[in-house]
Amino acid sequence: MDLHSAIATALDLTGALADALAESRLDDCADLLPRRGDAMAAFAAAHEAAGPAEREACRTVLEALAAADGHLQQSARSARDAAGVAVRSRLGAAPRPGLDSDGPPACLDRKV
Repeated sequence: MDLHSAIATALDLTGALADALAESRLDDCADLLPRRGDAMAAFAAAHEAAGPAEREACRTVLEALAAADGHLQQSARSARDAAGVAVRSRLGAAPRPGLDSDGPPACLDRKV
């Protein structure tokens, strides 16, 4: 597969996955996610094999893929956060600092 076709396929699947996520069509997301992963792997292989001239010729569509991927990541974060709020509201638990942060887990080393 040439680089332009690989990018176009990845771009189409990224958009479809973002749309499915925005509409809470989780079954569609489950179907699209591995297909998008395969398309991104094919894109990476095509990008590696492409020469500088082909990469430059695909710059515009590559920038569109980067923008779509950023949008998808933001949508996924928003969906994750909304799911967390929904779970906490159903359980009646208030958010607790430290447990609800995105930071890495910390540990305390105590010498006895």
